[in-house]
Amino acid sequence: MLVVLLIREPPLDRAPGGGGQKTSFAAQLSRMARVPGYPALLVCLGVLGLSGMLLYPILPVLVPTLDGLLTRGGEVQFATAVGLALGVPGVAGVLASWKAHVVVERLGSGRTLLCSASIGALFTVALFFVDSFWPLAAGRGPRRERAFLGVAQVALGALIGVLAPRELYSTAYGVAGPVQSAATALGFLGGGLVSFLLGLHAAFIVSGALLCVIAVAGAFSLRAAHMRPEETTTAHE
Repeated sequence: MLVVLLIREPPLDRAPGGGGQKTSFAAQLSRMARVPGYPALLVCLGVLGLSGMLLYPILPVLVPTLDGLLTRGGEVQFATAVGLALGVPGVAGVLASWKAHVVVERLGSGRTLLCSASIGALFTVALFFVDSFWPLAAGRGPRRERAFLGVAQVALGALIGVLAPRELYSTAYGVAGPVQSAATALGFLGGGLVSFLLGLHAAFIVSGALLCVIAVAGAFSLRAAHMRPEETTTAHE
């Protein structure tokens, strides 16, 4: 309702002699698929959603096995500990996304993506060796693994705007949304499968490896588009 009542769009520009014809969604999608670097960015978005959700199914089972849990009246507060482990990263991601534009403006969207995914992978893999609650909560909190994912999310959105032709913005972002949503759903299933096959802590290794995939796919996307990382900010503006 806020969009309908408060947002005003400028009139759509029609090409001279175009007769107002609309291109089919299939044709727009086919054109976007041929844009250099865009398929790689879709891979990045999907892997980001998969990696981000992979740990959520295993934390309610893993956290009660850790040392240093919260106690109250001599009783261990399992629900509170699990809630903190799940909630703190979300807050960190929001805060990181809020200030991510500063990083993007300084480094460029491409370089920001590569750095945030790579550093996030290192911190995620480091959690494999954690056996106490507070180091786990701190490792998933501000300035740690989840914060870097929030920055990567913003950088990916900016890069889509860089690569997509202006007339195909709705198609480019419209496809990206379902890809990430589907990957998020698969992340929950994947987390349970990984913990069943490899153990609870193995999910940190798998999640870190997926973040490395983002860094590689992001680099491929930039190379395919023949664009240096520092150029992406200027192109986006």
